[in-house]
Amino acid sequence: MRSTRSSARPRAGRLGLVPYLFVAGVVVWLGIFGAALLWGGGSDDAATGGRPDGGGEAGSLAAGAGEPEVDGGTPDASGAGGAAPAEPASRETPADDDYAEVDRAEDGGDRGRGPSGTRLPRNTSDDGAAPYDPLGTGADPGTLSETDLSRARIAAFHFVDAAYDFEGSGPSARLEYLEQVNRTVDAPEFWKSPESPGSDPAELVARKAAEYGVENAALFRSFRVEETSSERVIGTATFALDEGSGEKTYEQRLVLGRWAAVWRVLYAKPLVEVS
Repeated sequence: MRSTRSSARPRAGRLGLVPYLFVAGVVVWLGIFGAALLWGGGSDDAATGGRPDGGGEAGSLAAGAGEPEVDGGTPDASGAGGAAPAEPASRETPADDDYAEVDRAEDGGDRGRGPSGTRLPRNTSDDGAAPYDPLGTGADPGTLSETDLSRARIAAFHFVDAAYDFEGSGPSARLEYLEQVNRTVDAPEFWKSPESPGSDPAELVARKAAEYGVENAALFRSFRVEETSSERVIGTATFALDEGSGEKTYEQRLVLGRWAAVWRVLYAKPLVEVS
């Protein structure tokens, strides 16, 4: 019988070399990969000068940005070289000379805040120059708009209607009358000022209303404007008055003062009968 042992040994020897060759191939591959990694890392270090912060020329600039210059110059406060120099503080701003800062806190606003920056034009009429006239109409400081003049005429009408066109009797009528008149005048100037003697007829009507009763009827006719300013309007009101004995025409000179957006009678001159 033929033995098979001798023929099996060479086959086993040939198969045993395969694992060694595989391991050797892996070792070679790992060696090549490791060499590539080491070579790449060395190139990066060479490019950056071996510094972790970027190295080289760029790293030197970054590291020395906060240090004073060698020649004793003042370093840039921003820390970034090459910034444009600040403009000199003496730069002229002639446009600012015609304006004034207005702090809203002066009018009761928030005291913790700085100036609001709101600018109002100064009136330059004190130095002989023309006053501020944004619309270019050539208006004087005392010139009023047609709206203001219309409001002044309406204020004169309301005064005549309240002071001379009234019907009532008793203490309650007197209070009602005074309330109506006070809505059209600037009290107490109208009642107490020596410049307002024309308040006497109104006081007489109030007294008659409480004691005897009144049935006055007045018809407003016109208000002739004579003088104006930014805060005053002076003119003469003409109206017809019937106190029960027939209609008569009267005139009364009125001085009106600005009251916010409207006007009120500040002073009244004596009542004059014209017919």
